[in-house]
Amino acid sequence: MEKAMIHSRLRRLISWTPRALVALLVTPGVALAEWGLNFPRPVSPIAQEQYDLHMLIMWIVTVIFIIVFGIMFYSIINHRKSKGVKAAQFSHSTKAEVIWTVIPALILLGMAIPSTKALIMMEDTTESNMTIKVSGFQWGWHYEYLDHGIEFYSKLSTPRAQIKGEAPKGEHYLLEVD
Repeated sequence: MEKAMIHSRLRRLISWTPRALVALLVTPGVALAEWGLNFPRPVSPIAQEQYDLHMLIMWIVTVIFIIVFGIMFYSIINHRKSKGVKAAQFSHSTKAEVIWTVIPALILLGMAIPSTKALIMMEDTTESNMTIKVSGFQWGWHYEYLDHGIEFYSKLSTPRAQIKGEAPKGEHYLLEVD
């Protein structure tokens, strides 16, 4: 009796899984809107290229995740010992090894093409509007606008009063480091 009840609950859970996945895939924009978990909207062509590349690779990884975990959960549920399934005994499959080598290589090649395009775009400084020299040091940056004679230091740490809650946090406090 107890085994049948567990089996019934497991079936009910499995039947809701595709619906939950569809709901998660349909509502990511709404779910992330208030939290601001993604990159800020880009304002330059290079930043837009980086954002597009990030989103492309994120979707590729998401699809791979869903496929791999779908197959894994299917195998766990349908090939368990309690169902009486006996594991196949084999030691070598050239066809399987070629498939699981070629498919990831093709995926990486597909991701390398837009990545290379973005890297080339970032390295091309022929049409730059200004030259900025940025030097990094521990907990900060030194910016020099060479064409305008302007320079300043920027610290990456949040003021101690804001950390302790004694002062109000700025609008972008979640983007600060340390």
